[in-house]
Amino acid sequence: MDLLDLFKKETKIPSLPEVFYLFKEAVENPDSTFEELGEIVASDLGLTTRLLRIVNSPFYGFSNQVGTIPHAISIIGSRQLNDLVLSTCIIDRFKKIPPKAMDMQLFWEHGIACGLAAKIIANHLNMINPDSIFVAGLLHDIGRLIICLNSPAIFSEVFLKAELENKSLLEVENKIMGFGHDQVGEELLRRWRLPKIHQEAVRYHHNPIEAPLFDKEACVVNIANYIAASLTLGSSGDLSAPKINEKAMKILEIENEGFLLSVLEETKEKHQITIEAFFKVA
Repeated sequence: MDLLDLFKKETKIPSLPEVFYLFKEAVENPDSTFEELGEIVASDLGLTTRLLRIVNSPFYGFSNQVGTIPHAISIIGSRQLNDLVLSTCIIDRFKKIPPKAMDMQLFWEHGIACGLAAKIIANHLNMINPDSIFVAGLLHDIGRLIICLNSPAIFSEVFLKAELENKSLLEVENKIMGFGHDQVGEELLRRWRLPKIHQEAVRYHHNPIEAPLFDKEACVVNIANYIAASLTLGSSGDLSAPKINEKAMKILEIENEGFLLSVLEETKEKHQITIEAFFKVA
């Protein structure tokens, strides 16, 4: 099987909504005003409601109520809000996956746990792009959804074989298909024209030291995935728990277990309120 077979024209590849690309283009235009950015988001009432709910949640922890998108941009920044727009749009794209194939609530709970842990790690390490790293963590297993949508028979075969042989899904994917969900995810994000930081963090979240440009970000997502799995927050369907990557720890200069324990506790503490912010019906 060829990876590109999953992306043929007749297959079901979700597209991102126009509002995301309009907002992204405006963010990249230095002449755009907060009001102009707000008008783009305002064209989608559901998106506006979700964004304001998240911005006003403990996910950001602002003391004062944020009432408008321009106000939100003035506080968290346009690029940070762009990452938030991206997150909410993507979560909304995979509602057609049947429950018997994949429990999407559990899938996104795991993704949010990974993204949250990644953002917490990035903040502790004073990295400059914690919100982008959150998105990378959120999307790390998204390739699995494309396999589920476009090759359901192989998707089921992978799960069954992994369970029977007590192997990781990635190992079985590579054996059956010749590639894994990490490569599928990278190709999807490339087609969506998302930044390289997201493409590489998704592609290399299992082997982060091989990432050519964003190895530190990939290392963060790798460790965040370990933390999310350790806490059993949601599920991506993988019964094989990931192991801590010592080389990733070394690249990030994390030298003690106390650091991981503090991230683990903070992730556990904030996970439910983050889930409610992203999924609560307005």
